Amino acid sequence: MNDVEQQEDQGGHMFRIVLAAVGLVQGLGFFVLAEVNWNNSHDIWLMAAATFCLLAPSTFQLTFRLGPLQRALAASLGFAGLMTLLALWFGWRIALHGEYAFDDYRDVFFWTLPIVAYIAWAFLQTWTDLGERRFPYASLFRFAWSNILIAAIAAAFLGVFWLVLLLWWSLFDLIGIRFFKDLFQESIFAWVFSGGVVGLGIAIARENGKLVPVLRRVVLMLFQVLAPVLAAASLLFLAVLPFTGLQVLWATGSATLVLVCLLFALSLFVNAVVQDGGHPVPFGRWMNWLMMATLVAMPVFAAIAIYAVRLRIGQYGLTPERFIGQLIVIVAALHALAYAAAVVPKRGGWAGFVTRVNPWIAAGVVALALLMLTPVADPYSWSARAQVARLLDGKVAAEKFDFGYLKFQLGKPGAAAFEKLKTVKGQPQQAVIDRKLAEADKAQSYWDTVGNPNTVEPDELRLIRDKLVVRPAGAAVPDEVLKAVNDQRGWAFRSCLDDKDQCGVLETDVDEDGQPEYLFLSKGYVLSGPLLYKDGDGWLMRDPGVPMHPGDNSREGLWDAFLAGDIELVQPEYYDIRIGKSRLHY
Repeated sequence: MNDVEQQEDQGGHMFRIVLAAVGLVQGLGFFVLAEVNWNNSHDIWLMAAATFCLLAPSTFQLTFRLGPLQRALAASLGFAGLMTLLALWFGWRIALHGEYAFDDYRDVFFWTLPIVAYIAWAFLQTWTDLGERRFPYASLFRFAWSNILIAAIAAAFLGVFWLVLLLWWSLFDLIGIRFFKDLFQESIFAWVFSGGVVGLGIAIARENGKLVPVLRRVVLMLFQVLAPVLAAASLLFLAVLPFTGLQVLWATGSATLVLVCLLFALSLFVNAVVQDGGHPVPFGRWMNWLMMATLVAMPVFAAIAIYAVRLRIGQYGLTPERFIGQLIVIVAALHALAYAAAVVPKRGGWAGFVTRVNPWIAAGVVALALLMLTPVADPYSWSARAQVARLLDGKVAAEKFDFGYLKFQLGKPGAAAFEKLKTVKGQPQQAVIDRKLAEADKAQSYWDTVGNPNTVEPDELRLIRDKLVVRPAGAAVPDEVLKAVNDQRGWAFRSCLDDKDQCGVLETDVDEDGQPEYLFLSKGYVLSGPLLYKDGDGWLMRDPGVPMHPGDNSREGLWDAFLAGDIELVQPEYYDIRIGKSRLHY
Protein backbone atom coordinates (compact mmCIF):
# COMPACT_ATOMS: atom_id res chain seq x y z
CA MET A 1 0.00 0.00 0.00
CA ASN A 2 1.50 3.37 -0.99
CA ASP A 3 1.59 6.46 1.24
CA VAL A 4 -1.42 8.10 -0.38
CA GLU A 5 -3.60 5.03 0.01
CA GLN A 6 -2.38 4.58 3.60
CA GLN A 7 -3.29 8.18 4.36
CA GLU A 8 -6.76 7.76 2.94
CA ASP A 9 -7.25 4.56 4.95
CA GLN A 10 -6.97 6.68 8.09
CA GLY A 11 -9.67 9.16 7.01
CA GLY A 12 -12.16 8.26 9.72
CA HIS A 13 -15.67 9.54 10.25
CA MET A 14 -14.73 13.19 9.70
CA PHE A 15 -13.50 12.30 6.21
CA ARG A 16 -16.91 10.84 5.37
CA ILE A 17 -18.79 13.76 6.90
CA VAL A 18 -16.83 16.35 4.91
CA LEU A 19 -17.22 14.61 1.55
CA ALA A 20 -20.90 13.83 2.16
CA ALA A 21 -21.54 17.46 3.17
CA VAL A 22 -19.87 18.68 0.00
CA GLY A 23 -22.09 16.29 -1.94
CA LEU A 24 -25.20 17.64 -0.19
CA VAL A 25 -24.27 21.18 -1.20
CA GLN A 26 -23.61 20.01 -4.75
CA GLY A 27 -27.00 18.28 -4.88
CA LEU A 28 -28.70 21.44 -3.60
CA GLY A 29 -26.98 23.43 -6.33
CA PHE A 30 -28.19 21.05 -9.03
CA PHE A 31 -31.72 21.20 -7.59
CA VAL A 32 -31.73 24.98 -7.89
CA LEU A 33 -30.44 24.80 -11.45
CA ALA A 34 -32.98 22.10 -12.37
CA GLU A 35 -35.83 24.33 -11.20
CA VAL A 36 -34.74 27.19 -13.47
CA ASN A 37 -36.30 27.47 -16.90
CA TRP A 38 -33.45 26.70 -19.30
CA ASN A 39 -35.28 27.96 -22.38
CA ASN A 40 -34.65 31.65 -21.83
CA SER A 41 -31.99 34.27 -22.34
CA HIS A 42 -30.04 33.10 -19.27
CA ASP A 43 -28.97 29.79 -20.79
CA ILE A 44 -25.30 30.74 -20.96
CA TRP A 45 -25.18 31.74 -17.30
CA LEU A 46 -26.99 28.57 -16.28
CA MET A 47 -24.53 26.47 -18.24
CA ALA A 48 -21.63 28.20 -16.52
CA ALA A 49 -23.26 27.71 -13.11
CA ALA A 50 -23.82 24.01 -13.83
CA THR A 51 -20.16 23.67 -14.84
CA PHE A 52 -18.96 25.17 -11.55
CA CYS A 53 -21.47 23.13 -9.55
CA LEU A 54 -20.21 19.93 -11.17
CA LEU A 55 -16.47 20.52 -11.08
CA ALA A 56 -15.71 22.39 -7.86
CA PRO A 57 -17.26 19.87 -5.41
CA SER A 58 -16.17 16.81 -7.43
CA THR A 59 -12.57 18.01 -7.65
CA PHE A 60 -12.52 18.73 -3.91
CA GLN A 61 -13.91 15.27 -3.15
CA LEU A 62 -11.05 13.71 -5.13
CA THR A 63 -8.23 15.90 -3.77
CA PHE A 64 -9.22 16.36 -0.11
CA ARG A 65 -6.67 14.84 2.27
CA LEU A 66 -4.14 14.21 -0.50
CA GLY A 67 -2.20 17.25 0.68
CA PRO A 68 -2.74 20.49 2.62
CA LEU A 69 -6.28 21.85 2.53
CA GLN A 70 -5.08 24.97 0.73
CA ARG A 71 -3.89 22.93 -2.26
CA ALA A 72 -7.15 20.98 -2.46
CA LEU A 73 -9.14 24.23 -2.42
CA ALA A 74 -6.83 25.84 -4.97
CA ALA A 75 -7.14 22.83 -7.30
CA SER A 76 -10.94 22.72 -6.94
CA LEU A 77 -11.70 26.42 -7.28
CA GLY A 78 -8.99 27.07 -9.88
CA PHE A 79 -10.04 24.26 -12.22
CA ALA A 80 -13.77 24.90 -11.80
CA GLY A 81 -13.26 28.64 -12.25
CA LEU A 82 -11.27 28.16 -15.46
CA MET A 83 -13.87 25.85 -17.02
CA THR A 84 -16.69 28.17 -15.93
CA LEU A 85 -15.04 31.14 -17.63
CA LEU A 86 -14.51 29.07 -20.77
CA ALA A 87 -18.18 28.05 -20.70
CA LEU A 88 -19.20 31.71 -20.54
CA TRP A 89 -16.74 32.73 -23.26
CA PHE A 90 -17.69 29.90 -25.59
CA GLY A 91 -21.39 30.49 -25.07
CA TRP A 92 -21.11 34.23 -25.61
CA ARG A 93 -19.19 33.72 -28.86
CA ILE A 94 -21.36 30.93 -30.24
CA ALA A 95 -24.92 31.02 -28.95
CA LEU A 96 -27.55 32.93 -30.86
CA HIS A 97 -30.29 34.70 -28.94
CA GLY A 98 -33.77 33.30 -29.33
CA GLU A 99 -34.52 29.91 -30.85
CA TYR A 100 -31.80 27.23 -30.51
CA ALA A 101 -29.76 29.58 -28.28
CA PHE A 102 -28.73 26.77 -25.93
CA ASP A 103 -28.40 24.02 -28.53
CA ASP A 104 -25.88 26.08 -30.50
CA TYR A 105 -23.08 25.19 -28.12
CA ARG A 106 -24.33 22.82 -25.42
CA ASP A 107 -23.39 19.56 -27.13
CA VAL A 108 -19.82 20.63 -27.91
CA PHE A 109 -19.23 21.75 -24.34
CA PHE A 110 -20.79 18.63 -22.80
CA TRP A 111 -18.54 16.38 -24.93
CA THR A 112 -15.46 18.42 -24.05
CA LEU A 113 -16.03 18.73 -20.30
CA PRO A 114 -15.74 15.06 -19.21
CA ILE A 115 -12.60 14.51 -21.30
CA VAL A 116 -10.88 17.55 -19.80
CA ALA A 117 -12.06 16.70 -16.28
CA TYR A 118 -10.92 13.07 -16.40
CA ILE A 119 -7.39 13.95 -17.52
CA ALA A 120 -7.08 17.10 -15.43
CA TRP A 121 -8.14 15.35 -12.23
CA ALA A 122 -5.17 12.97 -12.41
CA PHE A 123 -2.76 15.91 -12.80
CA LEU A 124 -4.48 17.93 -10.05
CA GLN A 125 -4.45 15.00 -7.65
CA THR A 126 -0.75 14.44 -8.33
CA TRP A 127 -0.01 18.14 -7.73
CA THR A 128 -2.11 18.19 -4.54
CA ASP A 129 -0.32 15.09 -3.30
CA LEU A 130 3.27 16.12 -4.13
CA GLY A 131 3.02 19.90 -4.10
CA GLU A 132 5.56 20.07 -6.93
CA ARG A 133 5.49 20.86 -10.65
CA ARG A 134 6.41 17.33 -11.61
CA PHE A 135 4.04 14.55 -12.49
CA PRO A 136 5.50 11.06 -12.07
CA TYR A 137 3.84 8.60 -14.39
CA ALA A 138 3.19 6.12 -11.59
CA SER A 139 1.09 8.72 -9.76
CA LEU A 140 -0.83 9.78 -12.88
CA PHE A 141 -1.51 6.16 -13.75
CA ARG A 142 -2.76 5.32 -10.27
CA PHE A 143 -5.10 8.28 -10.04
CA ALA A 144 -6.44 7.93 -13.61
CA TRP A 145 -7.47 4.31 -13.08
CA SER A 146 -8.60 4.77 -9.49
CA ASN A 147 -10.93 7.63 -10.34
CA ILE A 148 -12.89 5.41 -12.71
CA LEU A 149 -13.29 2.78 -10.01
CA ILE A 150 -14.19 5.37 -7.37
CA ALA A 151 -16.91 6.73 -9.65
CA ALA A 152 -18.21 3.19 -10.27
CA ILE A 153 -18.31 2.45 -6.52
CA ALA A 154 -20.11 5.75 -5.81
CA ALA A 155 -22.65 5.05 -8.58
CA ALA A 156 -23.27 1.52 -7.24
CA PHE A 157 -23.68 2.93 -3.73
CA LEU A 158 -26.21 5.45 -5.04
CA GLY A 159 -28.16 2.70 -6.82
CA VAL A 160 -28.32 0.55 -3.67
CA PHE A 161 -29.36 3.61 -1.65
CA TRP A 162 -32.37 4.20 -3.87
CA LEU A 163 -33.29 0.50 -3.80
CA VAL A 164 -33.37 0.71 0.00
CA LEU A 165 -35.54 3.82 -0.16
CA LEU A 166 -37.85 2.04 -2.61
CA LEU A 167 -38.24 -0.84 -0.17
CA TRP A 168 -38.76 1.67 2.67
CA TRP A 169 -41.62 3.51 1.03
CA SER A 170 -43.12 0.26 -0.30
CA LEU A 171 -43.32 -1.15 3.24
CA PHE A 172 -45.18 1.87 4.56
CA ASP A 173 -47.29 2.04 1.40
CA LEU A 174 -48.60 -1.43 2.26
CA ILE A 175 -50.25 -0.04 5.39
CA GLY A 176 -51.56 3.10 3.73
CA ILE A 177 -48.86 5.56 4.85
CA ARG A 178 -47.76 7.53 1.78
CA PHE A 179 -45.65 10.13 3.61
CA PHE A 180 -42.30 8.50 2.84
CA LYS A 181 -43.21 7.78 -0.79
CA ASP A 182 -44.19 11.41 -1.34
CA LEU A 183 -41.09 12.64 0.51
CA PHE A 184 -38.62 10.48 -1.41
CA GLN A 185 -40.16 11.53 -4.72
CA GLU A 186 -39.75 15.23 -3.98
CA SER A 187 -37.24 16.80 -6.35
CA ILE A 188 -35.28 18.57 -3.62
CA PHE A 189 -34.92 15.33 -1.65
CA ALA A 190 -33.79 13.39 -4.74
CA TRP A 191 -31.15 15.92 -5.72
CA VAL A 192 -29.77 16.80 -2.27
CA PHE A 193 -29.62 13.33 -0.80
CA SER A 194 -28.33 11.79 -4.02
CA GLY A 195 -25.47 14.30 -3.92
CA GLY A 196 -24.77 13.43 -0.30
CA VAL A 197 -24.83 9.69 -1.00
CA VAL A 198 -22.42 10.07 -3.93
CA GLY A 199 -20.06 12.06 -1.69
CA LEU A 200 -20.30 9.37 0.97
CA GLY A 201 -19.64 6.69 -1.65
CA ILE A 202 -16.51 8.54 -2.81
CA ALA A 203 -15.32 8.79 0.79
CA ILE A 204 -15.87 5.07 1.43
CA ALA A 205 -14.02 4.16 -1.78
CA ARG A 206 -11.12 6.50 -0.99
CA GLU A 207 -10.72 5.84 2.73
CA ASN A 208 -10.40 2.09 2.26
CA GLY A 209 -6.82 1.89 1.01
CA LYS A 210 -7.14 -1.75 -0.05
CA LEU A 211 -10.45 -1.72 -1.94
CA VAL A 212 -9.57 0.40 -4.99
CA PRO A 213 -6.05 -1.02 -5.50
CA VAL A 214 -7.44 -4.57 -5.44
CA LEU A 215 -10.18 -3.71 -7.93
CA ARG A 216 -7.63 -1.91 -10.08
CA ARG A 217 -5.40 -4.97 -10.17
CA VAL A 218 -8.35 -7.19 -11.12
CA VAL A 219 -9.40 -4.88 -13.96
CA LEU A 220 -5.86 -4.57 -15.25
CA MET A 221 -5.41 -8.32 -15.13
CA LEU A 222 -8.58 -8.83 -17.20
CA PHE A 223 -7.40 -6.29 -19.75
CA GLN A 224 -4.00 -7.96 -19.93
CA VAL A 225 -5.71 -11.23 -20.86
CA LEU A 226 -7.82 -9.50 -23.50
CA ALA A 227 -4.94 -7.52 -25.00
CA PRO A 228 -3.45 -10.39 -27.06
CA VAL A 229 -6.93 -11.42 -28.23
CA LEU A 230 -7.67 -7.96 -29.61
CA ALA A 231 -4.14 -7.72 -31.01
CA ALA A 232 -4.58 -10.98 -32.92
CA ALA A 233 -7.98 -9.88 -34.26
CA SER A 234 -6.49 -6.58 -35.44
CA LEU A 235 -3.62 -8.21 -37.32
CA LEU A 236 -5.96 -10.78 -38.87
CA PHE A 237 -8.23 -7.95 -40.05
CA LEU A 238 -5.30 -6.22 -41.75
CA ALA A 239 -4.26 -9.48 -43.39
CA VAL A 240 -7.76 -9.96 -44.87
CA LEU A 241 -8.36 -6.31 -45.84
CA PRO A 242 -6.32 -6.38 -49.12
CA PHE A 243 -8.59 -9.14 -50.42
CA THR A 244 -11.86 -7.34 -49.55
CA GLY A 245 -10.88 -3.76 -50.40
CA LEU A 246 -11.82 -0.52 -48.69
CA GLN A 247 -15.12 -0.19 -50.53
CA VAL A 248 -16.62 -2.79 -48.21
CA LEU A 249 -15.74 -0.55 -45.26
CA TRP A 250 -17.31 2.55 -46.79
CA ALA A 251 -20.52 0.64 -47.52
CA THR A 252 -21.08 -0.02 -43.82
CA GLY A 253 -21.37 3.67 -42.93
CA SER A 254 -19.68 3.00 -39.57
CA ALA A 255 -16.08 2.25 -40.56
CA THR A 256 -14.63 5.35 -38.91
CA LEU A 257 -16.43 4.74 -35.62
CA VAL A 258 -15.34 1.10 -35.44
CA LEU A 259 -11.71 1.88 -36.32
CA VAL A 260 -11.48 4.70 -33.78
CA CYS A 261 -13.00 2.45 -31.09
CA LEU A 262 -10.43 -0.20 -32.03
CA LEU A 263 -7.56 2.27 -31.68
CA PHE A 264 -8.71 3.49 -28.28
CA ALA A 265 -9.35 -0.08 -27.11
CA LEU A 266 -5.84 -1.07 -28.17
CA SER A 267 -4.44 1.98 -26.38
CA LEU A 268 -6.39 1.05 -23.25
CA PHE A 269 -5.15 -2.54 -23.28
CA VAL A 270 -1.57 -1.46 -23.99
CA ASN A 271 -1.67 0.75 -20.91
CA ALA A 272 -3.13 -2.10 -18.89
CA VAL A 273 -0.15 -4.22 -19.95
CA VAL A 274 2.43 -1.51 -19.26
CA GLN A 275 0.71 -0.24 -16.06
CA ASP A 276 2.86 2.28 -14.21
CA GLY A 277 6.11 1.12 -15.78
CA GLY A 278 7.37 -0.37 -12.55
CA HIS A 279 6.87 -3.97 -13.62
CA PRO A 280 8.11 -5.98 -16.60
CA VAL A 281 5.68 -6.79 -19.39
CA PRO A 282 3.83 -9.95 -18.24
CA PHE A 283 4.17 -11.74 -21.57
CA GLY A 284 6.41 -14.37 -23.02
CA ARG A 285 8.57 -13.84 -26.08
CA TRP A 286 5.97 -14.69 -28.72
CA MET A 287 3.18 -12.75 -27.02
CA ASN A 288 5.48 -9.76 -26.70
CA TRP A 289 6.21 -9.91 -30.44
CA LEU A 290 2.46 -10.05 -31.10
CA MET A 291 1.90 -6.87 -29.11
CA MET A 292 4.80 -5.11 -30.84
CA ALA A 293 3.45 -6.06 -34.27
CA THR A 294 0.08 -4.64 -33.28
CA LEU A 295 1.68 -1.38 -32.19
CA VAL A 296 3.37 -1.10 -35.57
CA ALA A 297 0.03 -1.77 -37.30
CA MET A 298 -1.92 0.88 -35.34
CA PRO A 299 -0.96 3.75 -37.71
CA VAL A 300 -2.50 1.80 -40.59
CA PHE A 301 -5.87 1.80 -38.83
CA ALA A 302 -5.42 5.50 -38.05
CA ALA A 303 -4.64 6.28 -41.70
CA ILE A 304 -7.80 4.50 -42.88
CA ALA A 305 -9.90 6.36 -40.31
CA ILE A 306 -8.41 9.72 -41.30
CA TYR A 307 -9.03 8.98 -44.98
CA ALA A 308 -12.66 8.04 -44.22
CA VAL A 309 -13.28 11.29 -42.32
CA ARG A 310 -11.62 13.43 -44.97
CA LEU A 311 -13.61 11.65 -47.68
CA ARG A 312 -16.85 12.42 -45.83
CA ILE A 313 -15.92 16.06 -45.31
CA GLY A 314 -14.94 16.39 -48.95
CA GLN A 315 -18.31 15.06 -50.04
CA TYR A 316 -20.61 16.92 -47.67
CA GLY A 317 -18.58 19.75 -46.15
CA LEU A 318 -17.44 20.51 -42.63
CA THR A 319 -19.93 20.62 -39.77
CA PRO A 320 -19.32 20.90 -36.00
CA GLU A 321 -19.99 17.17 -35.63
CA ARG A 322 -17.50 16.27 -38.36
CA PHE A 323 -14.97 18.76 -36.98
CA ILE A 324 -15.11 17.06 -33.58
CA GLY A 325 -14.97 13.64 -35.22
CA GLN A 326 -11.87 14.75 -37.11
CA LEU A 327 -10.19 15.83 -33.87
CA ILE A 328 -11.06 12.51 -32.21
CA VAL A 329 -9.48 10.65 -35.13
CA ILE A 330 -6.38 12.87 -34.84
CA VAL A 331 -6.07 12.04 -31.13
CA ALA A 332 -6.39 8.33 -31.93
CA ALA A 333 -3.74 8.76 -34.63
CA LEU A 334 -1.37 10.45 -32.15
CA HIS A 335 -1.68 7.44 -29.85
CA ALA A 336 -1.09 5.12 -32.79
CA LEU A 337 2.04 6.95 -33.98
CA ALA A 338 3.49 7.26 -30.49
CA TYR A 339 2.95 3.59 -29.69
CA ALA A 340 4.35 2.52 -33.06
CA ALA A 341 7.45 4.62 -32.36
CA ALA A 342 7.79 2.77 -29.05
CA VAL A 343 8.75 -0.39 -30.93
CA VAL A 344 11.96 1.22 -32.23
CA PRO A 345 14.79 -0.29 -30.12
CA LYS A 346 15.61 2.01 -27.24
CA ARG A 347 16.63 1.94 -23.61
CA GLY A 348 13.78 0.77 -21.40
CA GLY A 349 12.02 -1.12 -24.19
CA TRP A 350 8.68 -0.28 -25.78
CA ALA A 351 6.86 -0.33 -22.46
CA GLY A 352 9.18 2.30 -21.00
CA PHE A 353 8.65 4.58 -23.99
CA VAL A 354 4.86 4.34 -23.57
CA THR A 355 5.09 5.55 -19.96
CA ARG A 356 7.18 8.54 -21.04
CA VAL A 357 4.95 9.62 -23.93
CA ASN A 358 1.54 9.10 -22.30
CA PRO A 359 1.59 12.24 -20.09
CA TRP A 360 2.46 14.41 -23.09
CA ILE A 361 -0.37 12.93 -25.15
CA ALA A 362 -2.80 13.47 -22.26
CA ALA A 363 -1.70 17.08 -21.88
CA GLY A 364 -2.07 17.57 -25.63
CA VAL A 365 -5.61 16.19 -25.55
CA VAL A 366 -6.56 18.64 -22.80
CA ALA A 367 -4.97 21.53 -24.70
CA LEU A 368 -6.81 20.53 -27.88
CA ALA A 369 -10.13 20.22 -26.05
CA LEU A 370 -9.69 23.62 -24.43
CA LEU A 371 -8.77 25.20 -27.77
CA MET A 372 -12.16 24.07 -29.08
CA LEU A 373 -13.73 26.47 -26.59
CA THR A 374 -11.66 29.41 -27.90
CA PRO A 375 -11.62 31.28 -31.24
CA VAL A 376 -8.56 29.27 -32.28
CA ALA A 377 -10.40 25.99 -32.90
CA ASP A 378 -14.09 26.34 -32.16
CA PRO A 379 -16.03 23.97 -34.47
CA TYR A 380 -18.66 26.53 -35.47
CA SER A 381 -16.24 29.11 -36.86
CA TRP A 382 -14.28 26.50 -38.80
CA SER A 383 -17.48 24.95 -40.15
CA ALA A 384 -18.91 28.29 -41.22
CA ARG A 385 -15.72 29.23 -43.09
CA ALA A 386 -15.52 25.81 -44.74
CA GLN A 387 -19.16 25.88 -45.86
CA VAL A 388 -18.81 29.33 -47.44
CA ALA A 389 -15.55 28.28 -49.13
CA ARG A 390 -17.29 25.26 -50.69
CA LEU A 391 -19.96 27.53 -52.11
CA LEU A 392 -17.59 30.16 -53.48
CA ASP A 393 -15.19 27.57 -54.91
CA GLY A 394 -18.04 25.95 -56.81
CA LYS A 395 -17.74 22.61 -55.00
CA VAL A 396 -21.45 22.76 -54.26
CA ALA A 397 -24.16 24.26 -56.44
CA ALA A 398 -25.81 27.35 -54.99
CA GLU A 399 -29.20 25.74 -55.56
CA LYS A 400 -28.19 22.85 -53.30
CA PHE A 401 -26.36 24.94 -50.68
CA ASP A 402 -28.10 25.10 -47.29
CA PHE A 403 -28.20 28.83 -46.55
CA GLY A 404 -30.55 28.23 -43.63
CA TYR A 405 -28.04 25.92 -41.99
CA LEU A 406 -25.39 28.64 -42.27
CA LYS A 407 -27.67 31.27 -40.77
CA PHE A 408 -29.39 29.33 -38.00
CA GLN A 409 -27.46 26.15 -37.17
CA LEU A 410 -23.86 27.39 -36.85
CA GLY A 411 -24.43 29.94 -34.10
CA LYS A 412 -23.01 33.43 -34.23
CA PRO A 413 -20.11 32.46 -36.54
CA GLY A 414 -22.60 31.07 -39.05
CA ALA A 415 -24.85 34.12 -38.81
CA ALA A 416 -21.84 36.41 -39.29
CA ALA A 417 -20.71 34.39 -42.33
CA PHE A 418 -24.23 34.63 -43.72
CA GLU A 419 -24.17 38.43 -43.44
CA LYS A 420 -20.69 38.61 -44.96
CA LEU A 421 -21.82 36.45 -47.86
CA LYS A 422 -24.27 39.19 -48.83
CA THR A 423 -21.35 41.48 -49.65
CA VAL A 424 -19.61 38.97 -51.94
CA LYS A 425 -20.20 39.77 -55.62
CA GLY A 426 -19.01 38.59 -59.02
CA GLN A 427 -19.52 34.86 -58.42
CA PRO A 428 -20.47 32.54 -61.31
CA GLN A 429 -23.60 31.55 -59.37
CA GLN A 430 -24.30 35.10 -58.18
CA ALA A 431 -27.95 35.26 -59.29
CA VAL A 432 -28.86 32.05 -57.48
CA ILE A 433 -26.83 33.04 -54.42
CA ASP A 434 -28.62 36.40 -54.16
CA ARG A 435 -32.02 34.75 -54.51
CA LYS A 436 -31.31 32.08 -51.89
CA LEU A 437 -29.82 34.68 -49.53
CA ALA A 438 -32.95 36.81 -49.85
CA GLU A 439 -35.18 33.82 -49.13
CA ALA A 440 -33.15 32.81 -46.06
CA ASP A 441 -33.01 36.43 -44.89
CA LYS A 442 -36.80 36.46 -44.52
CA ALA A 443 -36.87 33.23 -42.51
CA GLN A 444 -37.38 33.30 -38.76
CA SER A 445 -36.11 29.76 -38.14
CA TYR A 446 -34.19 27.05 -39.95
CA TRP A 447 -37.33 25.18 -40.96
CA ASP A 448 -38.65 28.26 -42.70
CA THR A 449 -35.77 27.89 -45.17
CA VAL A 450 -36.34 24.22 -46.01
CA GLY A 451 -40.13 24.16 -46.04
CA ASN A 452 -41.94 21.29 -44.39
CA PRO A 453 -39.17 18.91 -43.32
CA ASN A 454 -41.58 15.98 -43.42
CA THR A 455 -42.39 16.11 -47.12
CA VAL A 456 -40.76 15.95 -50.52
CA GLU A 457 -41.83 18.34 -53.23
CA PRO A 458 -45.08 17.37 -55.07
CA ASP A 459 -43.32 17.19 -58.41
CA GLU A 460 -40.84 14.75 -56.90
CA LEU A 461 -43.52 12.16 -56.15
CA ARG A 462 -43.21 10.83 -59.68
CA LEU A 463 -39.53 10.19 -58.99
CA ILE A 464 -40.54 8.34 -55.83
CA ARG A 465 -42.90 6.19 -57.88
CA ASP A 466 -40.04 5.26 -60.21
CA LYS A 467 -37.85 4.21 -57.28
CA LEU A 468 -40.48 2.17 -55.40
CA VAL A 469 -40.28 -1.60 -55.60
CA VAL A 470 -43.89 -2.73 -56.09
CA ARG A 471 -45.32 -6.11 -55.17
CA PRO A 472 -47.10 -7.73 -56.87
CA ALA A 473 -45.02 -6.55 -59.79
CA GLY A 474 -46.98 -4.21 -62.03
CA ALA A 475 -49.50 -3.16 -59.36
CA ALA A 476 -50.59 0.49 -59.65
CA VAL A 477 -50.18 2.76 -56.63
CA PRO A 478 -52.69 5.66 -56.70
CA ASP A 479 -51.32 9.20 -56.54
CA GLU A 480 -53.46 9.97 -53.51
CA VAL A 481 -51.80 7.10 -51.60
CA LEU A 482 -48.33 8.48 -52.31
CA LYS A 483 -49.50 11.92 -51.28
CA ALA A 484 -50.90 10.55 -48.01
CA VAL A 485 -47.60 8.87 -47.15
CA ASN A 486 -45.71 12.00 -48.12
CA ASP A 487 -47.85 14.12 -45.82
CA GLN A 488 -47.17 11.86 -42.85
CA ARG A 489 -43.81 10.17 -43.54
CA GLY A 490 -42.23 12.41 -46.15
CA TRP A 491 -38.86 12.28 -44.39
CA ALA A 492 -38.74 8.57 -45.23
CA PHE A 493 -39.58 9.33 -48.86
CA ARG A 494 -36.70 11.81 -48.84
CA SER A 495 -34.30 9.02 -47.83
CA CYS A 496 -35.56 6.92 -50.73
CA LEU A 497 -35.38 9.80 -53.18
CA ASP A 498 -31.78 10.60 -52.18
CA ASP A 499 -30.81 6.93 -52.57
CA LYS A 500 -30.04 6.63 -48.87
CA ASP A 501 -32.54 3.80 -48.63
CA GLN A 502 -34.56 1.40 -50.77
CA CYS A 503 -38.34 1.58 -50.42
CA GLY A 504 -41.17 -0.69 -51.51
CA VAL A 505 -44.95 -0.99 -51.43
CA LEU A 506 -47.18 -4.04 -51.24
CA GLU A 507 -50.72 -3.95 -52.62
CA THR A 508 -52.89 -6.21 -50.49
CA ASP A 509 -56.38 -6.61 -49.07
CA VAL A 510 -55.99 -7.29 -45.37
CA ASP A 511 -59.70 -7.06 -44.51
CA GLU A 512 -60.89 -8.84 -47.69
CA ASP A 513 -63.44 -6.15 -48.52
CA GLY A 514 -62.41 -5.83 -52.16
CA GLN A 515 -60.73 -2.46 -51.48
CA PRO A 516 -56.91 -2.64 -51.69
CA GLU A 517 -54.64 -1.46 -48.89
CA TYR A 518 -51.00 -0.49 -49.34
CA LEU A 519 -48.14 -1.53 -47.06
CA PHE A 520 -44.94 0.55 -47.25
CA LEU A 521 -41.58 -0.66 -46.02
CA SER A 522 -37.88 -0.17 -46.68
CA LYS A 523 -34.59 -2.01 -46.45
CA GLY A 524 -33.17 0.49 -43.97
CA TYR A 525 -36.34 0.55 -41.88
CA VAL A 526 -37.13 4.26 -42.41
CA LEU A 527 -40.55 3.05 -43.56
CA SER A 528 -41.40 0.61 -40.80
CA GLY A 529 -44.54 -0.99 -42.20
CA PRO A 530 -47.27 1.69 -42.22
CA LEU A 531 -50.49 0.45 -43.82
CA LEU A 532 -52.59 2.88 -45.89
CA TYR A 533 -56.32 2.08 -45.96
CA LYS A 534 -59.30 3.87 -47.49
CA ASP A 535 -61.50 5.87 -45.11
CA GLY A 536 -64.27 7.76 -46.87
CA ASP A 537 -62.65 10.10 -49.38
CA GLY A 538 -59.18 9.95 -47.82
CA TRP A 539 -56.45 7.55 -46.81
CA LEU A 540 -55.44 6.87 -43.22
CA MET A 541 -52.24 5.31 -41.92
CA ARG A 542 -51.92 2.52 -39.38
CA ASP A 543 -48.61 1.31 -37.98
CA PRO A 544 -47.96 -2.35 -37.09
CA GLY A 545 -48.71 -3.29 -33.50
CA VAL A 546 -45.76 -5.71 -33.25
CA PRO A 547 -42.12 -5.43 -34.36
CA MET A 548 -41.53 -5.81 -38.08
CA HIS A 549 -38.88 -8.49 -37.60
CA PRO A 550 -39.43 -10.51 -34.38
CA GLY A 551 -37.24 -13.44 -33.50
CA ASP A 552 -34.15 -14.02 -35.58
CA ASN A 553 -35.34 -12.28 -38.75
CA SER A 554 -33.17 -9.36 -39.81
CA ARG A 555 -34.14 -6.19 -41.64
CA GLU A 556 -32.24 -7.45 -44.67
CA GLY A 557 -34.07 -10.77 -44.44
CA LEU A 558 -37.41 -8.98 -44.39
CA TRP A 559 -36.47 -6.92 -47.42
CA ASP A 560 -35.11 -9.92 -49.32
CA ALA A 561 -38.32 -11.85 -48.66
CA PHE A 562 -40.33 -8.87 -49.92
CA LEU A 563 -38.27 -8.72 -53.12
CA ALA A 564 -38.73 -12.46 -53.63
CA GLY A 565 -42.50 -12.17 -53.20
CA ASP A 566 -42.49 -14.44 -50.12
CA ILE A 567 -45.63 -12.75 -48.80
CA GLU A 568 -48.98 -14.02 -47.54
CA LEU A 569 -51.88 -12.97 -45.33
CA VAL A 570 -51.82 -14.90 -42.06
CA GLN A 571 -54.79 -15.40 -39.76
CA PRO A 572 -54.20 -13.76 -36.34
CA GLU A 573 -52.95 -16.06 -33.62
CA TYR A 574 -55.38 -14.46 -31.15
CA TYR A 575 -58.82 -13.10 -31.91
CA ASP A 576 -59.91 -9.75 -30.51
CA ILE A 577 -62.28 -9.84 -27.55
CA ARG A 578 -65.29 -7.52 -27.53
CA ILE A 579 -66.79 -6.62 -24.16
CA GLY A 580 -69.68 -4.26 -24.68
CA LYS A 581 -68.31 -1.38 -26.73
CA SER A 582 -64.74 -2.13 -25.76
CA ARG A 583 -62.45 -4.26 -27.95
CA LEU A 584 -59.35 -5.92 -26.56
CA HIS A 585 -56.61 -6.65 -29.10
CA TYR A 586 -53.90 -9.26 -28.38
